[in-house]
Amino acid sequence: MTDLAFLVGVPRSGTTLLSFLLGRHPEVSSPAEPWLMLAVESFGRIPARHPAESNLIGEGLAGFCGAADLDEALADFAADLYRRHLRAAGRRVMVDKTPRYWHILPTLRRMFPAARIVLALRDPFDVLASYKTTWNFDILNGRDAFMHLDMALGFRRMAACLDDPGLAVARYEDLVGEGDLLARVQDFLGLAPLVEADKVDFSQAASTFAGSILGDRKILATGGVHGGSVGRWRTILNPAEIQAALDLWGTELIERLGYGASLAQALEMGARAPDPALVAAKAEAAEAMLAQRWADTGRASRNVPGIEELRAAVDIAYGDPRAVLRGREIVLGLEAQLADTHAEAEREIARHRVLVDDARAQIDTHRAMLADAEAQMATHRAMVADAEAQMAEHRAILEKADADLAALGAEVRRLNEAHAAMEAEKQAMRLELGLLRDHVASIWRSRVVGRYLRLRGMRPPPPGA
Repeated sequence: MTDLAFLVGVPRSGTTLLSFLLGRHPEVSSPAEPWLMLAVESFGRIPARHPAESNLIGEGLAGFCGAADLDEALADFAADLYRRHLRAAGRRVMVDKTPRYWHILPTLRRMFPAARIVLALRDPFDVLASYKTTWNFDILNGRDAFMHLDMALGFRRMAACLDDPGLAVARYEDLVGEGDLLARVQDFLGLAPLVEADKVDFSQAASTFAGSILGDRKILATGGVHGGSVGRWRTILNPAEIQAALDLWGTELIERLGYGASLAQALEMGARAPDPALVAAKAEAAEAMLAQRWADTGRASRNVPGIEELRAAVDIAYGDPRAVLRGREIVLGLEAQLADTHAEAEREIARHRVLVDDARAQIDTHRAMLADAEAQMATHRAMVADAEAQMAEHRAILEKADADLAALGAEVRRLNEAHAAMEAEKQAMRLELGLLRDHVASIWRSRVVGRYLRLRGMRPPPPGA
């Protein structure tokens, strides 16, 4: 069936908005959530208290219909209902918007290989915030199994299909942004892009959802496409809820879905990256819950061990509602105790986180002080090195001065010795000069020589010369 499309996504991902916008196209019929294929998938699973004996009905049906023939027959049945709806609506393309078809994506592919599938994605943190404000869902206690499975497995099932070339991904953030997502989805469905999101009259939403309780009723109060709810999780979710979501999804899944920026913001807000082993354990527990629920729906259809116990338990519950009420009271009491214990644990965790944060702050302060002390020590070391260099330079100058002084002393001693020698020589010369003077004087006094000298015009030296 080529004129069939499935719009799939975890609830609160913008599927109602996209379905309404697609339904404004003159060739498209996109009614409020048919849930048809989930009902078709459950064909043959008979309630345990069926008055005709459920296990015999299941055995008879299984014996009469082979698995392949039943699949083909169910696909023909569903296709006939879709075509009847299109004829009544006067449209060409059927868009079955049922968010929880994420449970049966392989079934949709198997029964309708030619059908187009649109995966509606939205920031998982914003989806969780919308669950909280719309349905009061509390991720910390996990009481609502259906919503818990949406959170734990819905995103995983869709992430596993992102590489399928036969699928189109429609992100809520692109739908309410300024891009051309709606035109691209219309083109994927084989439609001429005749509808523009910002020109749609939302007053027609009331007629679209008239007579149905399914779909997002908030669209009835919406005046137009807007991005006001993008990123609201940062003010709606508390730290414990953000951490619980991270522990459930893991960082790889959020990155795979394309919301790494929100993951980074969550970590900046104080959340911690979860241990992969914890994430794997939570996913395994959710898979076990899902498998048990599928098994419970199928037990009544086959004569398998456990059917009699199941029927007996249901008979007791129907026969004595007071037992159910008492059991409910016990369960509620246990849940209240668990909630109190959990709240106390959360308070204790919060107290320890404050202590850890305070210790980290003190460590950071001490690290800063240590870094400052090390910087001061480095400065002092440089000053000491500079002082030592100056001292070495002064020692060299002093040693040179000492050497110069010693040389100067030696030179002084040599000069003193030379002076003493000169004084001694001078004294000797004075003695010789005195003797010579006396000798000359004696010559002048001699009669012959003195007369000769005077005849020659020479004068005797003055006394003392």
